[in-house]
Amino acid sequence: MRFASIPTRFLFILIFGILLVSPVIAQTSYWEKLAGFPSAHTGDPLSVTSILVTSKSTYIVCTNTGSGVYRSDTRGAAWKTASPFANYDHGYAVCVNPSGDLFVATNNTTGGKDRTSFSRSTDDGITYTKSKFYPDSIFISSLACSPSGTIFIGTTKHGIYRMDNDSTFVPTTFAAKNNVVSSLMITKSGTIIAGTTENGIFQSTDNGETWTLLTDEITIRNIACLYQDQAGTIYTGTNYGAYRSKDEGKTWEEILNTGFGSSTVTSFVASPNGKLYAGVKGEGVYYSPDNGISWTQITSGLASTSVTAIGIDSLSNFLVGTSEDMYRNTLAPVLSVRNLELDFGTIKTSSTKDSTVVITNIGGSPLGIASMKISGADASSFKVVMTDSVTIEPNTSKPFTVSCSSSTNGEKEATLEFTSNTTGRTTEITLRAIVSGSISVEESTNSLFSAEIFPNPIRTTASVTINSTVTSIGEIRLVSLLGTPVTTSEFSIVSGTPLNLNISLPDHVASGMYSAVITIGGNILSVPLSVIR
Repeated sequence: MRFASIPTRFLFILIFGILLVSPVIAQTSYWEKLAGFPSAHTGDPLSVTSILVTSKSTYIVCTNTGSGVYRSDTRGAAWKTASPFANYDHGYAVCVNPSGDLFVATNNTTGGKDRTSFSRSTDDGITYTKSKFYPDSIFISSLACSPSGTIFIGTTKHGIYRMDNDSTFVPTTFAAKNNVVSSLMITKSGTIIAGTTENGIFQSTDNGETWTLLTDEITIRNIACLYQDQAGTIYTGTNYGAYRSKDEGKTWEEILNTGFGSSTVTSFVASPNGKLYAGVKGEGVYYSPDNGISWTQITSGLASTSVTAIGIDSLSNFLVGTSEDMYRNTLAPVLSVRNLELDFGTIKTSSTKDSTVVITNIGGSPLGIASMKISGADASSFKVVMTDSVTIEPNTSKPFTVSCSSSTNGEKEATLEFTSNTTGRTTEITLRAIVSGSISVEESTNSLFSAEIFPNPIRTTASVTINSTVTSIGEIRLVSLLGTPVTTSEFSIVSGTPLNLNISLPDHVASGMYSAVITIGGNILSVPLSVIR
């Protein structure tokens, strides 16, 4: 299997520019809390495990506490417990077949006995009938309804079952091992995709008769969710991030990196216009308006950032379930900075170099930027022009030019700050550059030639330009402060013709202060030179 990775907002090697963007926290919250679920313990948080919106726009939600299965025909303004579920029923998975019948997996431990139920609803989730034939000792962790009406049931350490009719549950050949089948999905071509918590992703193209491994790459081994968009692209969330495949699982590319195994992408959805939402345990929701190129963390309004489920309703609103509550997105503005590398690099002394910061409003209402300022020890080396407050309309961007110029050599660092008068949040960008170069350096004892070295400080190589009034043989030596020679080379120069030379530092040369000593016709010029390794 081939594995490809593309840069994400978490994996950047920044040489000269580092961008620090604070999480978006708006005064007008992006996530609106929906009504609480009925429970015997009013006010207790109920952790959402699964979200489904029916063809009648009804919200169906499973929770692993409370009464397990809930429905709302008022878009979350009020909830009712589905019958016959009651307190201490725990809901884990839900799916819908082509006829609109709903299937839910629940568990109940009342009386010290652990019983699993598989139930069907034919009335849009108002009432369910529990199957008398499903073995209640086998815990259900995931469900998938195929276009033909066949139901596939992922279990904990008992493989995958297939329901051929209401009374027949057949174990497939999927190897149980110690697998927890955490996610099941039927692709548009009819392939069954199964994600496990330890052994990667598997597929079956023959209705579960045989299974083959798609991937068990180290970062795509602990599968938390599977999703397919309208174009057929498959997405998966793991404890390392989000990945996608455009060839039904043959190859995968990383689109969101959440760290080193500690922040799991628990849920994923995609809208028809390329907007992606990824729910992350402990970090809220990450939103990409450009099909995974850039991501913005959105937590405003969430009481808990442990996101456990995501869905889309009939009005294309995004629904978020957390370890405590249920939410839906609003039209609040969201500030996103896509230019994640503000890299000025090396700049010649007294010259000016521009870079651009692009601010995008990926929310649904206008975003105001009140002011911008640059602070820090080297603030005078940077400049941003903003004469008036700026309003950025939804789904539009505004570029801001930042300039760097300094008459002194060395590393420069400052902070660009701008505050949104809509969200009230201040964003900070660290500006960095290395200013170097020596222009027309001459010593009082020398009037026959001048030299210019760039860059200065030097890392590995530097360019030396010498102008001489005599034709002669010359020498250039790099020496330490103690006078120890580091490199020596000879050259020939013609009067009136600039000579360009390159200095290459040996690998053993350490960081520090040195001198480039140039000798022509008995005249000597010494140029201070910094080495930064």
